[in-house]
Amino acid sequence: MTARRRAALLLPALAALAGLLTGCTGAHQPVTPSSTEAPVAAAAALTRALPSLPTGSAQQRPSRLAAGLAVPTNRWFSGLVFGAKPQPVFPMPLSFTASSHGFDIGLPRPVATADSILGPAVAGLGLRFDGAPMRVSGYDALTVTSRFGAADVLMAEGWPYVAVTARSALTARFTTALRTGPDGTAQAVVGGTTYAVRAPSGAVSGSRLRLAAGQRAVLWALPSGVSAATMAAGAKGVVTGSTVTHHAAGDRIVTRLGYRTVGDAPTVLAATAMQQTGGAHCRSGAVLSSLGTLSLCRGRSITSGVAAVTPSDSIDLSHASSAQLASIRSQLTRDLQSTPAEPADTYAGGKWLYRLANLLQVAKAAHDPAAAADARKRLQTALTEWTQPKGCDTRSTHCFVHDTRIGGIVGLQASYGSDQFNDHHFHYGYFLYAAAVAAQDDAALGARIAPVIDLLAADIASPTAQDGIPALRVYDPWAGHSWASGYAPFADGNNQESTSEAVNAWNGLALWASARKDAALTSTAAWLLANEAAAAKAFWLYPDLRAFPAFHHAFASLVWGGKRDSATWFSPDPAAKLAIQLIPMSPAAGYLRGARSSMRADLAEARTSRSGLFADYLLMYGVLAGGSKSTALHELAGLPSTQVDGANSKAYAAAWILSR
Repeated sequence: MTARRRAALLLPALAALAGLLTGCTGAHQPVTPSSTEAPVAAAAALTRALPSLPTGSAQQRPSRLAAGLAVPTNRWFSGLVFGAKPQPVFPMPLSFTASSHGFDIGLPRPVATADSILGPAVAGLGLRFDGAPMRVSGYDALTVTSRFGAADVLMAEGWPYVAVTARSALTARFTTALRTGPDGTAQAVVGGTTYAVRAPSGAVSGSRLRLAAGQRAVLWALPSGVSAATMAAGAKGVVTGSTVTHHAAGDRIVTRLGYRTVGDAPTVLAATAMQQTGGAHCRSGAVLSSLGTLSLCRGRSITSGVAAVTPSDSIDLSHASSAQLASIRSQLTRDLQSTPAEPADTYAGGKWLYRLANLLQVAKAAHDPAAAADARKRLQTALTEWTQPKGCDTRSTHCFVHDTRIGGIVGLQASYGSDQFNDHHFHYGYFLYAAAVAAQDDAALGARIAPVIDLLAADIASPTAQDGIPALRVYDPWAGHSWASGYAPFADGNNQESTSEAVNAWNGLALWASARKDAALTSTAAWLLANEAAAAKAFWLYPDLRAFPAFHHAFASLVWGGKRDSATWFSPDPAAKLAIQLIPMSPAAGYLRGARSSMRADLAEARTSRSGLFADYLLMYGVLAGGSKSTALHELAGLPSTQVDGANSKAYAAAWILSR
């Protein structure tokens, strides 16, 4: 990503923020940077305009991170950095378990139970070092390097190897003795899996590894059914870093994952089923993972595409009858009158704002100026309070602060661990959507709220690391989806539950970028939106589960680095398991369409519940699955208010159903 793209996100906000802090309320022109350093300076000025997160908050300090690196929350490898000891991570198809003075790689063999697909970390081939304890010394879009004394150990998502580079002469110890195989590599069989090492001649002797400064050893596991020669040849292409690019191609969004190798030598890479379906064309073998079958290919890049998703905040009621419009207007009045008090935290508060934004959109579509005026006033008042840059100087809720130790924006009141950087995209997606609707409705308001809303966008989707904020905090380009846990203190890696709220975040980001007339941010948002939606369908909602017949569910509701579960963080109810992949059923929710048989199987499983939980979203999803709109509208009208989610309303749900 370029410095210009970085500037597009932050510099307009800086100009607006300067006006707010000095009392100026006039129009502001974007500032053009004069050098590549200007955007970084702009980010620093923006974040420093917010109060700092109070001491004694719940955030941790990263325990094992080199100085000068942006703190990598919400990454597949965050468990290496935080906590008393490193957690296992999953650079698929491998697992990697680190300790203070060594690591173990493994090749998980996933098994299914009735409720889980399990691919836990395996202690296969280990290597132990002397010297300083482990710390993460570098990372980029796909790779992470951990330093153990004199050794730099690099792993990458989609690369079935681990590379050990000696910074100075070193001697290390394998956890098992290796013997020279027929192809000249050192090999050992551990737990039924063959592990191999490619190193300079004489470097491996039994369980000892000796490397001179600058020399490398490459470790890997041999998947069942994959040619040993293929893996040995791929080990000659030692990955040193990565690049990720994307572009629109007609109605598709194309991603290229590039792996830099020593001497540009080809290596072996692993593509997910989503990438393979999208055109990766990998034919060098396959390995089963908890995410499904990974296809192996030879080269230095994986290129694949997914269907573009059109961002939307509008409801089309042009085909509604006069009676239907009258019913919508009556329901709008009731919904506005029954609007609860504004919650104090960023999750429930964000949903409350989102609900009002959609009531405003429905009121305009239904030609109800009184309801529109009511919704507009409430929305504007609340957004104005939330986006006061110095709000947290005088209150403890409805405001945002800068976490200077972790690097990012935290809303107060925090909820669900958001002060530990959990779920930021879920929370801030609602704010971005509501702000975009408000800005398109009132450009002057948009300019006033832009400084803080731009910071929320930067917190979850900054294209490059700046002022301590990591690039694309939550999004994983290889997996094609986001990670929700800030610190990932789990043996199964990071995880994400609500794909639909992740999609909602990128829909909100795209709408906000449009309101800001920011072409570069619009491109980034389109990429995130399309891939998150495709991954939601590929790995959660409509997965290929033929390899796991013991798994007794049509869909997965919680995906981890090393497993998939039929579970949620908040309820065992079958309705909750599906609804958490639907909420908040935005105007862009058409992406949820899949094969009708798959949708109906998901819905049938959810409706084994009789709790009424999330009944509103199940009715809306049922219409997408081909159900009767008139039946859905009738059932919606009879729902008690306790069965309508805080981000939803009967008026919006009815209008959404009529607009399908």
